[in-house]
Amino acid sequence: RPGLEVGRRAAARAPLQGGGAMMRRCHCAGLPCWAAAAAAAVAGALPLGEGFKVICVGYPRTGLTSLEEAMLKLGFSPYRMGHRDDLDKSGHTKDVDRWLEVLSTEDLAPLEKLADDILQRGYDTILDVPLDNTAIALGLVRHFPQSKVILTLHDGSEGWFNSYRVHMQDFNLGSARFSPHRQIALGKSRHALRQIHAADSKKQHLPFVPLEADAQRFIEAYEAHNSEVTAAVEPQRLLTFMAQQGWEPLCQFLGMDVPGVPYPKLHTLGRDQRHLQQQQHYLMVFDVFFFGIPLFGVSVMAHWLWKRYRSGVKILEEKANV
Repeated sequence: RPGLEVGRRAAARAPLQGGGAMMRRCHCAGLPCWAAAAAAAVAGALPLGEGFKVICVGYPRTGLTSLEEAMLKLGFSPYRMGHRDDLDKSGHTKDVDRWLEVLSTEDLAPLEKLADDILQRGYDTILDVPLDNTAIALGLVRHFPQSKVILTLHDGSEGWFNSYRVHMQDFNLGSARFSPHRQIALGKSRHALRQIHAADSKKQHLPFVPLEADAQRFIEAYEAHNSEVTAAVEPQRLLTFMAQQGWEPLCQFLGMDVPGVPYPKLHTLGRDQRHLQQQQHYLMVFDVFFFGIPLFGVSVMAHWLWKRYRSGVKILEEKANV
């Protein structure tokens, strides 16, 4: 396992030799190659061959997308189910059945086997669904006792629920099996992630798309998860982190230098609200043209046929009365 990872990193992020002026941009990190190589070298100071370097166990909508980008900039290789990366352009669709098996049993063996396989592919960080399931999150934490653990938090439970509710409404439309959007209808990674979300929600006895009336149930699940993780993980292994804190606490926790770029701020609530409105507007227009206009045409034709029928009946009645 260490050999695979070290070899891949050496090939992907080799430092510049001599005084060469190769300043091509690193695709994932958005940094010059020498900076990405330096970050990877510092990341190598964390334990190799002992499992994931970092396990992120926060709920969705707690800054995970921003954290993923930050970890990339620091030279890590994050695994995130349903999301494409340089090591797997499919979004890990081949892992769907294995994650569903993990979610369907209390036995940790399938989880441990899948995690070991993910490590063999070259990933050193894991985050997002289904690690919002406390049993799965703590199962990984115990299986890899050398891993550092990051618990991402929103700046308030009610704010988190509002953000999550909008996100899941948007995701529900954006991952539908039947959609006028070709990229949605044929998006295997979206459908794969939808299956994981659905199974995860079912296991936690929560609806797939929350309504405002579900706020208390979701907030209780969110706060219980955070409390259980905080109580179960040793303080020296755990960082509770909010995106608003920026690079300093994250880099201090990882023992790394602070990059000379702002901390990423991606997938904000405002962005999700705008995207949801765009999808809803598009679907409304599509429904009007795809269903409304043909239905109007059928109605006009039916009305015309009815008038002809009534006219014919009237003529026959008049003839009968002559």
